[in-house]
This record gives sequence, C-alpha cells and structure tokens, in this order.
Amino acid sequence: MIESHFTPPESNMRVPRGLFLHGPVGTGKSMLMDSFFEMIPEYVCKKRVHFHSFMQDVHSRIHRLKQEDLAKNGRNFQIDTTLERNPIYRVAIQISSEVSLLCFDEFHDITYKPICFKTTYALCTNHMGFFMCYFTNSLHV
Repeated sequence: MIESHFTPPESNMRVPRGLFLHGPVGTGKSMLMDSFFEMIPEYVCKKRVHFHSFMQDVHSRIHRLKQEDLAKNGRNFQIDTTLERNPIYRVAIQISSEVSLLCFDEFHDITYKPICFKTTYALCTNHMGFFMCYFTNSLHV
C-alpha cells in the first residue's frame, strides 16, 4: 500500500455567487453575456432572461402561491412568518430547482428592488452551486 503524505491546503477562499458587470450603452456587455452563456455546457441548467421578464415571472409565481394559500387556509388564518411559508422564499426554491445559472440582461429598474433583493438573497445563500449574472448600463441599481 502506498501512503500519501500530501495534505491539501485548507482554503478559506469564498466561492463567488454572482457577477455584476456595468458599462455604458454599446460597449459589448450583451455580447460578453452571449459568449459567457454559450460557453457553459448544455448539461448545466441555465437561463438567460431580460430582467423585467424574470420579475414578471416572479410576481406571477408569488401571486399563484398566495392564491393557493388563500384557497387552502382561508382569510382567517394566523400569519406565519417562517421562511418555509414566505412566498418569495418559496419562489426562490422553485427557481433554484429549475436552473443553477441565471443571467440577467438589462438589470436597471429599482422598482422591483425589495422582491429582487429577497429572491437573490434566498437563491444565493441557501442553494450551493447557484450563480447569478447581472449586466446593466447603470451603476445605480
């Protein structure tokens, strides 16, 4: 039997969960995203989406979950603030089961900031291997 005395070094390196790229209009951000997205192998569940389309989908899913909760529990149920009952968190769980790479183009509208922040937080902190890319022409999002 051959013994190995090699011990891999311990690493405290933090694994990145996302990429944020900004720049003026016409500088090639979408081209970079296209190239990046095409480089990712087909076996990786990936999605490239315009930010507004994604947020419309998130809103629809939240509404659907709230309607299901209402039908199941009625209007006279006690408010449950646990993560498992939070519709934004539950939508993030759904999304993370569908894709592991999510690329946003045209990320610039702060109207959705509260829901976007909560969804992003749930996706990136609770699901290993999930990665998000944001490409925008505005630094102030």
